[in-house]
Amino acid sequence: MMNRLMPWLLAMTLAGGCATSATDQTSALPSAAEADCGDSACFFAGNVRDFRVLDDKTLVVWASSRRCPYVVELARRCGDMRFANTIGFDSRDNYVCSYGGDAVLARQGGGTDRCPIINIRRVSEQALEGIYVEYGLTDPVPTPPAEIEVEEAEESGG
Repeated sequence: MMNRLMPWLLAMTLAGGCATSATDQTSALPSAAEADCGDSACFFAGNVRDFRVLDDKTLVVWASSRRCPYVVELARRCGDMRFANTIGFDSRDNYVCSYGGDAVLARQGGGTDRCPIINIRRVSEQALEGIYVEYGLTDPVPTPPAEIEVEEAEESGG
């Protein structure tokens, strides 16, 4: 089920600014999917297509396509974010970053909770799978058992 984004909140502008940062890579060259997403730790609010809440202070958002996940960390607990079915972003220029006052807006009950962003990092889909395991949202992929070679001992004749 795809979560809904509040279009009226995506257009809100109050405070913002952004800088890019390098991301942790498992190899020197990015995959085709990572290259398509760029290496910016910021994203345009209007490009967000879906989100998944990891806990009350952390969520994943996908910008432009399902291949561009960003892990967004909040400065404080944001209501009961696990039950938020609608979010928006508060940013001066619609370019959501981890500094400059940008925030996640979560509609809950009769109001909207404004939750300042402290960190955004773009991750690969492979890294995201590990994050899901870390947060207990999925089981780890089992690793096949190592093959053990058994050598037969030579019998010594007596």
